[in-house]
Amino acid sequence: MNVRKTALLWLSIVILITVSRQEAEVKISPAGNEFKVNQGSSLKFTCEYIGSECTEIKYNWKKQSDRDNDGIKIEGRNLTFSRVTLEHDGTYVCQVTCEGNKKVSKITKIRVYAFGEPVLRMPPNVEESHFFNATCIVEDLREVQNTHVKFAWYLGDQLLNEYSVEVKDDPAKAWHTLPLGLKRTDHGKILICAVKLIEHNETKKVSHTVTVNYAPTVNAEVKSPLIEGDQIVMSCMSDGRPKPSIQWERLGHPWPSSLSRNPNGTVTGVLHRHDRGQYECLASNQVAVVRHNVSLEVQYGPKNTSIMALPQRLIHRGELLNLTCLTDIYPEAHHYTWRKIPTMIMPLGVTMADSSLIIESFQEAHEGVYECEVVHHSGKTERAYFSAELKAEAEEAVPTQMIGAFIGSVLFSIIGGILIGFLVGKRRRQNRLDLSHQI
Repeated sequence: MNVRKTALLWLSIVILITVSRQEAEVKISPAGNEFKVNQGSSLKFTCEYIGSECTEIKYNWKKQSDRDNDGIKIEGRNLTFSRVTLEHDGTYVCQVTCEGNKKVSKITKIRVYAFGEPVLRMPPNVEESHFFNATCIVEDLREVQNTHVKFAWYLGDQLLNEYSVEVKDDPAKAWHTLPLGLKRTDHGKILICAVKLIEHNETKKVSHTVTVNYAPTVNAEVKSPLIEGDQIVMSCMSDGRPKPSIQWERLGHPWPSSLSRNPNGTVTGVLHRHDRGQYECLASNQVAVVRHNVSLEVQYGPKNTSIMALPQRLIHRGELLNLTCLTDIYPEAHHYTWRKIPTMIMPLGVTMADSSLIIESFQEAHEGVYECEVVHHSGKTERAYFSAELKAEAEEAVPTQMIGAFIGSVLFSIIGGILIGFLVGKRRRQNRLDLSHQI
């Protein structure tokens, strides 16, 4: 039993001696012999001493160089690069001094390359369905010879296209152009170009929120039918990008003073019959000008209703009388009512057809006041009157006799004057002859 304990004791002593004699070493984290670092990125190495106990440890970083004065010495345990440049490319040594004379070291390599930020070149605003070119370019590529650059295009979450190119020169640049045609539904989506250095497993992205402009759509309307004196509202609604401006015009005529064009695209006012006609709403933006025509029908009347009579004078017995009812109305009236006042009953021999009343042979029974009533389909009504009178026979004879007597007296005076002139002339010639004979 004592022999066994003695053996275990000696084994423990041997292990302690072996550990105490373990060679010291330096560990650098992150671990690795070589690091590929993109220019402009940050980097930090930490040096750690592992081995026998050491009461005094000194850390020293140094960049290997052909000449000491070209190297970079950094005191302290950490080697930090806030922004890596191409000049930082090289091999770095971490040297640890223990107890002032025992030195151990560890090296690591930094391979610096340039992978500039990609740039997206495309129009700031595009028109719907008009194709354009979007170009993604990386202009600063260094120390990446014989590597591959992959371009991946996305619109939102949708992959549009992938393309790879090999970089052979140094320095170099790489680019890819993608033809695109967008719809209005794509407005506001993000177009992304992702550029990846495949061998370095590093990706950079550039994006642009797309603005898709499109031509206006326009819809103009007016409630109808409209009666003179009504309040009117004509509206014009439009969609488009950029937001269209709305303008109302009247075709072929100046804009009526009774109607107002408002900033919200409406037309308001009180209707007048002269407002009737064709109007046009124009919606315009940077893409196009779109027109929409509106026909404004203004109904009015009846007004200034009258009766035209042929003949217009007193009517002879048996003569034809034609009465026509005239009125200012729109649309044309389809309902005329004729009445005879005061009886309200038409005598025989009267024919009525819409706006006309005809009496083929005017008699005493036809004398009286005739009324024409015009009714607009809106219910508005107006009337006109005509008084028909028959000429008396006695009234016809007197003027004829007077005219005959007047003509007879005129003829008698003319003939008498001629006869008297002839006799006077003859007497004067006879007197001259008698006088000549006496001489």
